[in-house]
Amino acid sequence: MKPVPIPAAVRRLQKAIAAHHGLRLEDILGRRKPREIATPRMIAMAVVREHTRLGDRAIGQLFRRVDSNVAHAAHRIADLRDTCPEIQAEYTFWSTQFTALISPIIPLHNSHPKTQNK
Repeated sequence: MKPVPIPAAVRRLQKAIAAHHGLRLEDILGRRKPREIATPRMIAMAVVREHTRLGDRAIGQLFRRVDSNVAHAAHRIADLRDTCPEIQAEYTFWSTQFTALISPIIPLHNSHPKTQNK
């Protein structure tokens, strides 16, 4: 299985987080800032920032934000992960989902039954 290109993987993450929270993609990308929208958006930006080599400007463009919003989101989510188990659990879940999209699957040596010696 080939990894998904980063912009496509980011879009999938945005859509999945939006759906999980009963939001639309446009809510995640839009200007509105209520907590029920801002927190999922910040989680998504923090996940992308941690698991890609994209700079804050590029991530900001994918979220229709400026680079300082990306940095703020990453720091805010890091703080919340230390104090809020729900945020930590959600961050961990989405990190796992996102890395599965962007990482190639590397088979273990001799792990397939047909390749093992008898």
